[in-house]
Amino acid sequence: MKNQRKLTLIAVLIIVGLLWGFYIIQEEFATYGIYELISYRVHEMSSVLLAFCPLVTIGCAVYLLVRLIKRDCDIIEKILLVVFVLCFAAQASYFDRSVVTSRVVVCTVEEINEQDGTIIISPVDDEADAITLECPAFFRDLLVEKVHSYAVTYERSRNNPNEGEVTMIKLSEPWHILPG
Repeated sequence: MKNQRKLTLIAVLIIVGLLWGFYIIQEEFATYGIYELISYRVHEMSSVLLAFCPLVTIGCAVYLLVRLIKRDCDIIEKILLVVFVLCFAAQASYFDRSVVTSRVVVCTVEEINEQDGTIIISPVDDEADAITLECPAFFRDLLVEKVHSYAVTYERSRNNPNEGEVTMIKLSEPWHILPG
């Protein structure tokens, strides 16, 4: 009976890990609009995993914690308790990352930094500060510094509005070259 309980907990851990990994992968695909591998319908339905996985993880951790308090827990279950708590901490940190907003801004690219994979943009119509954005190499290779205006869509944390991650770049006015 004891071995079956441990195997069940290990199976739950593996299933939750696989489901959470699937959720993160499909979210990354959805960020860039890649719905060829995982359809939009599956993307929408997988939002259930955002609530399901942490609840199962914390439920297993509480179950093992109660067994530990009752002193009915061996070393493997103690290790599983630590693993479940660490998994929940990782899931909670994902929620912190997921508090992002998306913004579209017309801007010029002030600097392209190949070493750290970032660009620095300055909004055209705003008096806002320069914004540092993580930018995939595909986009960086298409940009020209201080010449064109671009419509840049990026995600940023509400806590740090001057940094973010590019999700889309479009040449704002291809016929218009900024004076300079």
